[in-house]
Amino acid sequence: MSKKFVIGVPRELKIDQICALFVRLITVLTGKVDLFTTPFNEVLDFVELVFRDDDDTVLPADGIEVDWTPYNRLAPEYGFGSATDAQAAIAKIDDLEDVAHLVGLLNDNNARGRLRQGNNGSLVTMLRHLYECDRGILRSLYGDPSAQTFDLFRIRIICLYWQLIQLFFRAANVNLAAVKKLDNPFTFDGINEMSTIVRENPNALLGQFNAAADVVDRRLDEAEQKVSRLRPTSFMIQLADGSGSKPCGLIETNDRLVASQWFQLNGGKYGVVIVRRTDTRQYSIFCRGQQDFTDLRDALVAADADGAWYLEHKPPQSPMLLNGSASRSAAISELRPQQVIDLVREHVRFVPYVKPAAARPVASGR
Repeated sequence: MSKKFVIGVPRELKIDQICALFVRLITVLTGKVDLFTTPFNEVLDFVELVFRDDDDTVLPADGIEVDWTPYNRLAPEYGFGSATDAQAAIAKIDDLEDVAHLVGLLNDNNARGRLRQGNNGSLVTMLRHLYECDRGILRSLYGDPSAQTFDLFRIRIICLYWQLIQLFFRAANVNLAAVKKLDNPFTFDGINEMSTIVRENPNALLGQFNAAADVVDRRLDEAEQKVSRLRPTSFMIQLADGSGSKPCGLIETNDRLVASQWFQLNGGKYGVVIVRRTDTRQYSIFCRGQQDFTDLRDALVAADADGAWYLEHKPPQSPMLLNGSASRSAAISELRPQQVIDLVREHVRFVPYVKPAAARPVASGR
């Protein structure tokens, strides 16, 4: 066996990064494997995935970075709307019509959430929920999850969605015009439509996604009950123009899915939401719109002697401040909730949220 290609990926690959990995491997594995039919666990005979944070696990000189860094984080400067956009350009296949259409879909999703919508179950939304379910799933499969079993879980998710991306490209190869008519190919209906195009039976793939959906649905039901019992700590911050104030809130929970669901249901009421994990004493700070968290990050770093604070700012998305997460390792924060609230009050002036323009039709080329 020849030397494996080492590829650095985020600890939780969303649909953009899985597509970016696929697109990059189209050229990397040319002549070695048929990427459009080969299961991902067999692709791993040629590829070594390194699940990593932005700032850890240095890749070898010939390693490949498939992540938001350094491309999508600097999207305005580089002109990339997604990690897939960047990888297609690097691989010099961004002029291929099927790749260009996929890039257009993902760029639109990053800007406006296009693929998180669908008449029959967005598999892109389900992917995000699968990661939020991870600890419960792993405990049922393996007992107490370790780093190794988390990596196995991540690979299983990639294996599932790899089949969806393969189906997309096979269908586009047969009838790209028909694929372009699908508003969102990454849904249960999309699987049926693309399978019809390639004249394949969709039942096996649908069965796998239905099994995953059952797990997500059970966890969503559990989370909904916990959400109803959450009592946020409310506070106010000043508007940037000095004309008034904006409500904000802090919640405490150990369950990522509970935090996600609470934010989805209630986040619109608040300008800034602080989530504190009570088991790890780590914080995540979210907001509506394009706020400036630079001063807040500096203040948190100065106040938190041992904690590490990461500012995630990937336009056009809203910025986030993370003191450790599933994809960021950090020491336990010594800051008490009221201290974090006081720093947010002092260092954030809220700019009212402006709803993005309606989605535009996806272009067939760049």
